[in-house]
Amino acid sequence: MRTSWLWLLAATVAVGCAKSNPESSTDKGNEPVVQPEPQPEPKPPKKEPSADEIQQRIKNESIVVFLVLPNKPEFAVSNIVDKVASGIKRELDELPPLKLETTGGGWFLQVTTSPVKDVEAFGRKQTLGRILALDPEKRRVLIEYGAPPSPRESWQDATFLDKQVMVRSARWGTLPPPSFPAEQVVYVRFRGDWSSDAFVVQGKLKALLDGPVEKRHVWALDRDLSSGTWGTAIAPVTDLAALAKKVDFAEVLHFDTEHNALILGHKK
Repeated sequence: MRTSWLWLLAATVAVGCAKSNPESSTDKGNEPVVQPEPQPEPKPPKKEPSADEIQQRIKNESIVVFLVLPNKPEFAVSNIVDKVASGIKRELDELPPLKLETTGGGWFLQVTTSPVKDVEAFGRKQTLGRILALDPEKRRVLIEYGAPPSPRESWQDATFLDKQVMVRSARWGTLPPPSFPAEQVVYVRFRGDWSSDAFVVQGKLKALLDGPVEKRHVWALDRDLSSGTWGTAIAPVTDLAALAKKVDFAEVLHFDTEHNALILGHKK
């Protein structure tokens, strides 16, 4: 009996040791479980703006930059337009441009571009030249190309800008009459629709010119596609101020002897 009790006690101790030793266990449920990494949530595709939304943004964020170019052959519009476009691109709020169109002639260039959210900020940071005038309401700026910067208080307003654009763009799209000195050629621009009066006005302008009738020249009135205004060129004119006083078929809105420009409108 004593031998049997000792054997039973030894067996009990052995079993207890086996249960307390995790390495001898065949129970796989005690092993740590590795959880898989959570997958990131898929991002919804970026919504591309519609054609209407792009056009509306172009309308809201377009700016018109007018550049007075130095009167030198190397600064002719055809020679300078690419360099100007590159300079303007650097100041846009976003690239590529939503819009970048150029037109001009006679040492005067117009660039219409987008996007520019703040016209005033554009004027302050641009490096094209000296600001002459700023019109924030119509989103227009006039710059003397290549000139040193000017302080904000020296910038002119929309009235000055409008007159400069009128006289400097008067010759766009119009060739001078042949065989006349440049100082005797005047470029006439008309505000409003003159399609029904074009032929009559051509004759009335010719009657105001100097010299023999057979030596006078007036181009037929034509509509410039870039500006939408009607225009012509006349010669010879020896005194533009005197000619402006003789105009009785239209209202003289402005004339400029430096640029040989005459701006006319319908009589009120």
